[in-house]
Amino acid sequence: MSKPPKLISQQQGMVAIVTTMILMIVISIIVLGFSQVVRRNQRQVLDRQLSSQAFYAAESGINLARKKLSQPGGSAFRSNTCDGGGTPTEYQLGSDNTAAITCLLVQPVDTLKFDKITTTSKVSLIQPENNGIPTDIYINWESSTPGNVSASCTIANANNKTLLRADPAAPAAERWTCNQPMLRIDLVPLESGSTSMDRGALAASQFTAFLYPKRDAITISSFAWGGATGNLKGSVIPVNCSDSLGNDPNKKRKCTLRLTALPAKNRFAIRMMSIYGEANTDIHVGGSPLLEGAQMVVDSTGRAADVLKRVQARIPINGGPGIQIPSFAVDTAGPLCKRYQVMSNNTIYGSSPAGCQLP
Repeated sequence: MSKPPKLISQQQGMVAIVTTMILMIVISIIVLGFSQVVRRNQRQVLDRQLSSQAFYAAESGINLARKKLSQPGGSAFRSNTCDGGGTPTEYQLGSDNTAAITCLLVQPVDTLKFDKITTTSKVSLIQPENNGIPTDIYINWESSTPGNVSASCTIANANNKTLLRADPAAPAAERWTCNQPMLRIDLVPLESGSTSMDRGALAASQFTAFLYPKRDAITISSFAWGGATGNLKGSVIPVNCSDSLGNDPNKKRKCTLRLTALPAKNRFAIRMMSIYGEANTDIHVGGSPLLEGAQMVVDSTGRAADVLKRVQARIPINGGPGIQIPSFAVDTAGPLCKRYQVMSNNTIYGSSPAGCQLP
């Protein structure tokens, strides 16, 4: 009896099928990954484009508010709700409806802010809303360059208040060692009427002082208005400066001075100059009332498709920095006296005009 034929296992075809399937899976994964990368890049490009469009739409809202605020009577322009800042035509950007201003808020401020004040005069208006009468004005400033209040912020003269021309503590710039600048301020009460607004009346009522940064015991944080008017214009006020002035909302900078006993006026023009460096300055009125006539906070939101961008800006308004106030303030009551000095062989020689009373 013969044996049945022996079955030979043939597996080469199965190996080929498995290999082909693995290769197809790998290729499919590569294709899917590449497709996802392409789609992601396309979405990123689209998002960047929409983000730019939304940002420009938000900037258009800022420019729309700036235009309205710069017009005569612009200080009356307000927008407390998203649909109160303009007409639908002004809000819609382009005929394809892809970009628009979705919200525009224009609101008054409680604090005036000015960055990088230099020796060029910065002029503004301090005016509470609804004809309110300010009881105090807070002047807060610090150097625009980060740094702590140094121990060298001391005054060479022990007097708490003196005239600048008699004070040796205002050295040349290269000898100034305090890392906080000196701030000169001129405050003028404003009111209607040709008589009260003439040169003589304004000069007589003006407050002028040099705020000297200090951190030692001979400092003050409060100063009465009458102390730097009349014959005391140009007083040096040693102002308290500290790296930490607490949580008082009126003290937002490293140096702060509270002006008290103000004239009963609802409008003041202020001019600021920073000496020995740039200064960032805040101005706050006692009682935290809102201020008008100088700055507005504009909050604008732009949309492009499903992308939103929000931009905030402080904008000067008509009647604010446009006030025409000259860059000088202190007048002499009589002839201007100057002392001329020459040094030779370590000896100082000088002369003064006749009739001048120099310190």
